[in-house]
Amino acid sequence: MKEAYGWYKIILPKNAPLFVRKDLAERIDQDWAKVTKSRVNLRLKPNEESPILGSMAKDRVFKIISEENGWYRIEPNDDSFGWVYKSFVSPIEPSAAAGPDFSAKKQQATAEILNLEGRLTKAGGIFKQPAPYKLMAADKKTYFVNAKPGSLDSFINKEVKLTARISSPEAAKHPLLEIEKIEKAQ
Repeated sequence: MKEAYGWYKIILPKNAPLFVRKDLAERIDQDWAKVTKSRVNLRLKPNEESPILGSMAKDRVFKIISEENGWYRIEPNDDSFGWVYKSFVSPIEPSAAAGPDFSAKKQQATAEILNLEGRLTKAGGIFKQPAPYKLMAADKKTYFVNAKPGSLDSFINKEVKLTARISSPEAAKHPLLEIEKIEKAQ
């Protein structure tokens, strides 16, 4: 987390309500558009009076969730940031917030490396999806794959081999994978 002048720079969650004026973007296709101006503001609601949550640079591509009243509701990009005033944040230790064994479980989850084979697909258009891709492994287990939207499109609907780290808690119904290596299966 970056700090500047009493403010913390934070990554916006995927379910953050973000709006961009349609006239500041150019539609690429049905689901995607790109910013046409410098430092376009991301707003909490679809109006100019709404608080600014962050900004995007010219030519930045973003996913469109919906349209309303001359605005696009968008999904935050990996580099979408907002700012929160330091005095509004109370620092807590993760172990105090989640119980005494939180850090041990997190270390165990992030340390596990898997070699998997299966079919990679897009995760779908469901809002609040934890990642843009999913893997149906050979053993019929489903994993979400965390990667920048579009970065794995050449592997969509293909059998793949991958090496990945589990980055979600053990109890997750569909574990979240961080790819270390991916290739088409032979």
